[in-house]
Amino acid sequence: MSPHQKNLQLIAQTGHRLTKPREQILATISYSPLSATQIFDQLKQKHFTIDLTTIYRTLELFCQLNIVQKVHFDDQVVRYEAMDTHHHHLICEKCGAIEDIPLSEKGLLKQVESKSKFKINRHNLEFFGSCIHCQQK
Repeated sequence: MSPHQKNLQLIAQTGHRLTKPREQILATISYSPLSATQIFDQLKQKHFTIDLTTIYRTLELFCQLNIVQKVHFDDQVVRYEAMDTHHHHLICEKCGAIEDIPLSEKGLLKQVESKSKFKINRHNLEFFGSCIHCQQK
């Protein structure tokens, strides 16, 4: 079963209706962080009529169900992405491009816990700099 199908099943199993807007929003959410406005724009390009309030409410439901997570960067825009895989982000400070990067950070997490006696439950890691395109300009 695909992650998308599992999420559809989770929505139904938790007693929530599987409406067309929820299906469309879920299909639009990807592993690359998108704002509610970007999701709205993508659905509009597909000629799917939906209001921004419905998108925000649906995203909040998906966060509660652990289908998506909120991602915050320096620009204060809340973005949402699928929670299927753990990864980190490369953010270009010039053009705003966001790239996912999977990393094995187990050694780093162990080092933080041993040096601080802090028990880590979860973490986010973002790198800010210049993408390859902006470096060439």
